[in-house]
Formats: sequence, structure tokens, C-alpha cells
Amino acid sequence: MIFHLPTSLFRGFAIAVAVGAAVGTALFVELPASASVTHGETRAYTQQHLALPLAPAEHPNRLASSVADVGPACDAGATPAQGAAAAAYVSPVTAAPGWFNALGFAWDGAVPAGARLLISVRTNPDGTAFGPWVRAEELDALQGSEGRTTDLVFSSGRFYQYQVAVEDAPDGWSGQLDRLTALFIDSRDGPNADQAAQQPAGTLATRLMSIISKPNLVGRKGWGANENLRYSKGDIVWPPSYDPVRKIIVHHTATTSDHQDPAAVVRAIYQYHTVSQGWGDIGYNYLIDSQGRVYEGRFGGRNVIGAHALKYNKGSIGIALIGSFQDSEASSQAVAALDAFVISKSVEFGIDPRGKGFFIDKDLPNVMGHRDGVNTSCPGARVQGMLPAVRTRAFDATPEYGTAWKDAKVPKVLNPGIVTIIDVVVANSGSREWVPGAKDPVRVGYRWLKPDGTEYLDEPNLEIHTDLPKAAAYGQSVAVKTTVRTPEAIGRYVLRFDMLQERVTWFEPQGNVTLDIPVIVSPLNTLPNERLVELPNSQLVLVLPERLRTLPLSRLTLLENAELLTLVPEVIKDLTNERVLSFSNDILLRYLPDERLRTFSMERIRTFPREVQERLGLADAGAEGGGGGVAP
Repeated sequence: MIFHLPTSLFRGFAIAVAVGAAVGTALFVELPASASVTHGETRAYTQQHLALPLAPAEHPNRLASSVADVGPACDAGATPAQGAAAAAYVSPVTAAPGWFNALGFAWDGAVPAGARLLISVRTNPDGTAFGPWVRAEELDALQGSEGRTTDLVFSSGRFYQYQVAVEDAPDGWSGQLDRLTALFIDSRDGPNADQAAQQPAGTLATRLMSIISKPNLVGRKGWGANENLRYSKGDIVWPPSYDPVRKIIVHHTATTSDHQDPAAVVRAIYQYHTVSQGWGDIGYNYLIDSQGRVYEGRFGGRNVIGAHALKYNKGSIGIALIGSFQDSEASSQAVAALDAFVISKSVEFGIDPRGKGFFIDKDLPNVMGHRDGVNTSCPGARVQGMLPAVRTRAFDATPEYGTAWKDAKVPKVLNPGIVTIIDVVVANSGSREWVPGAKDPVRVGYRWLKPDGTEYLDEPNLEIHTDLPKAAAYGQSVAVKTTVRTPEAIGRYVLRFDMLQERVTWFEPQGNVTLDIPVIVSPLNTLPNERLVELPNSQLVLVLPERLRTLPLSRLTLLENAELLTLVPEVIKDLTNERVLSFSNDILLRYLPDERLRTFSMERIRTFPREVQERLGLADAGAEGGGGGVAP
């Protein structure tokens, strides 16, 4: 899914009244308090600068080449370094609308063909002693953007000064920047990194990252994600979409790597991507800080499509190291966490970390840097240079038992107490070859789980282990027709597939991901003219015949993406005292006087009034005879 975003205007925030700049002067106005937007504990402000003249200066400032440019702050008359772009515009020192620990920019305006507009910024708390100039890197996570947007610069303060340069412009060129919008984020409030690490990650994330020690895995709740940001008027801004993962893309956040509070950095990036850029969530799937903590990024699970690499988003998973690594080395803890991440994901998705293959429009490494696909400096020269070693270490650490689930065809509804065949495709991502017929062979197994995630143990002998039709070495896939026995009790379950070596081990305890499929066990089968209906606060479902769905005496309402039949009270009181409606031969719906919905199986219903069947056009669906009552 590609969003076409007008990045010239940050989304989701009130914009300050801005005034045009006189030649050589950028005017600004302070935002009123109502123009700040607070989401949970994160605050954001915007400020606009209009009509900025762009022309070569007689004594241009030096434009910071990267976040690693930590030399003394430049004076107004400083001479640019050789090869640096000349600063075409330098702003006055400007008061931000509030305290911030991160800021970014969006701009509108025309630059010459082949030229590039560069923005740098420096900040301070009181308007006197500035820190170094820091380049605001261009943000390129999505295609189809109007205008240009920078990534966040993480620098704290109350005052800021920015400079704009046009790189590779023709001699003598001059122009105008129509609008420059600055966004300020204050994400200091919330759990710090140590507190975040103490919050347990979700079971899914824990399984996905089982190779990484749990104290170093930080779930979204742990780092303080405000999940309300993903919604607008009750609707998800960017509904999760999925694609098989074929590439692991490594990024850096182009910020300093020695933040005292990395969790605040993650919150700021989340705010910036989700609201300011309109992406509906943080773009990265995961982030790593300098202490080796791994933060769960985009919501949606194991292979959700992120927003981090333009046209290469689909079919990839993005991991970002917090920091800038053009000239600086990543910490040993961050490198160790990256290694563990690549090992884990290579096993999970059946990716050969040393391999390469065609992806979207060209051959690319399976473990690639952002710059391999896109014209960018990300993930920095130092991280890009260490990727060959990361690939080698990941391959050398291939575990003995590895599973990558590729496909499964599981019906949404299965009948109770039957034995059925379900097609699955699974790849061997471990060093042990799967050989059918060997001693202690590797097979496909399954378990039934309750909706709360606990194993369903009420019925014995549900497990069946299926032999593989052929051998599978590392990297090879095999299609298996698995034999599955369903529970006798109707309800909602999770069918969990896992590989096992008989009499030795299941694969999940070895750090592998299972294949979990929600299944409804019911005696009902959907027909072309019928629809499944889920009852609220119940594990049971009904099949709603089309003739009943079109009755004028009933209405359909939407309940969490499942259509539910609602019978108005006038209909109920016209029925006989038994108040039993048949929706199929197997399931009956009873409407109680207190207006709760209850379900009863045919085994508990002996007879029910014929006139009720006829009134609702269901006489052909019920039992013969009449006059009997309901056996509750």
C-alpha cells in the first residue's frame, strides 16, 4: 500500500500563523498554547517560515555534512569546508513554541533539476551557547511524496537556528523556498529505557525474538506507544498489510547514538512517522539502541509491511540502529543485538543470510543496507561496511532446528470431531536435514489452543503427527498434507502447527516460531447464500441464511468486522413463549427476556413451535411436528 502524502504540511497538528520573510530575514511568530498537540505524554508543535530567499552568500556558512560533524558552532562568516554545499539561507536564532528533544522539517519550493536541498540545524536551551550543526537527513520511506521531508534530528532545547543550502545548483542560480515547516517533539515523559525493558513483551514478539534475552526486548507498551495515534475517528489510519519476508533491511536513524533515554527517541520517531507523516505507525519493524535493547516497532506482527524503504517496503522487514554511523562505529552491544536479530529472522523466514536474489527491480543481498536499494547514505558507511561480517556470523550460527512456515490453507470453519487434511508448506531453516523414515524422524505436528492461548486438553488423542513426503535440507521447502483431528466441542480455537523430531523435541522450545491459525469448530458449513455470524461474548457462531438476512423484521449491524443479526424487540414479543429461532439444522438461537443471546445445540432441543418456523420462513430447517417446548 502506497500513500500519496503532501509532506509540505505536517499532518495532524495546528499550524502557526506564519509571515513572509524579508530578503535575508526569516520572521516567525510564537504558537499559541492551543496550537500544541498532545498525544498521551508526547507533545508536538509546528512553526512555519514562508518565502525564504535562496541565493549564494558572499561568505556562506559551512553546512554540516552529518550528525557526526561535532566541531565548534559556526559563526556567521565562517568559510565552508571544501566540497561542502554553500548555505544559501541562514535563519536568525528562533524560539520554538515549547521545549523539544527532537525536530524535523518539511519544505515546498522548486530547486534546479539535479540539485538537492540540504537543511542543517543547531539548538540550545537559552539562545546563547549553541551545539554543533547537524544535518537533517531527507526522509524517503514512502513513494509518491509531494514536497520534501527530513528525518528527525534529536537535539534538546528551546531555541534553534537552521540553514538551507542547495547542492549542485548552476552558477549564479537564485530562488525561493516557498515554505519551511518545523516540527518540534517533546517525548521526554514516559518510561525510560530501563523501565521499558522491565515491561514484558507480548508472547508473539517474545517468540519472534527468542534468541535475544527477554530483558533486552522492549514491547510497544514498554516504550510507551500511545496506540490511539494509529486511529482517526475510530478507524485505523493504515490497516496492517502483509507479505512474505524475503529481505532484511538495515537502517540507522541518523541521530546521535549516545542518548540518555533511547525510549524517548523511539516515542519521538513514532509520533513523527505516525502523525506528522501520516503513515499510521512507526515505519521500522524494530529498533536497536546502543545498549543492545531491541524495541518492537510497527504494530501488526511478524511479517507486517512497514514504511522504511520506499518501493522495497513490501516483502522486507526493517531494523534500525538508533544513531548515526557514517563516521562512528556502532557499539558492541548494538552489533550483538543486530547479529541476534538477523539470526532469528533468517531462521524464522527461511532466509539465507549470505544469499542474494532478485527483489522488486534488481538483485539485492538478502541482508541489505538501506543504501543497497535507495540512493541514501543510510545505514551509514560504518554499518554498511560491517554487513558482510553480520551475514557470515548469521549463517555460521544457523541452529540445528529451524522452521520457516511458507503457506497454509486452513478453512475458517471446521466441523467438530472429524479428521481432515490441511495443506501446509514449510521450509527447513536449520542445519539438521529432515529425512522421512529415519530413526526419530522430523514430522509436522499440531496442538489446539483455547482463545486465551492455553492448550486445549479436555479431549485426549487429538494429536496426529504427519510424515514428510520427501527430505528437506537447509533452505529447501516441502509441501505436506497434514492430517488433523478436530475437537468435539464447538467453539473458537487456535490451531498451532509446529515441527517436531519424534522422541527428541518440538521445534518451538528451540527458538522457532509456530504457525498459529484461528479456527472456528462448528457443525455449520457456509454455503454460497449463507453468511457466518459471530455472537458477542461467545465462542460460538451461526450461519445466517440469506432469506433471514433480508427479512424486514430484522436488521444487520456491524460488530468488529463480523455481521451480527439483531432482532428488534417487536419481533421477539410476537413470537410464542418458547422464543426459539432456527438458523440451521444444527444451531438454534434463543432470545431470552433479558435480551441476552444464548445458543443451544440440537441435542438440547426436542421440538419447537411450527408457527415460529413458518413466521420466519424457516419451516424447512426445523424439526417435524409442533407443540413441544424448549429443553434449556
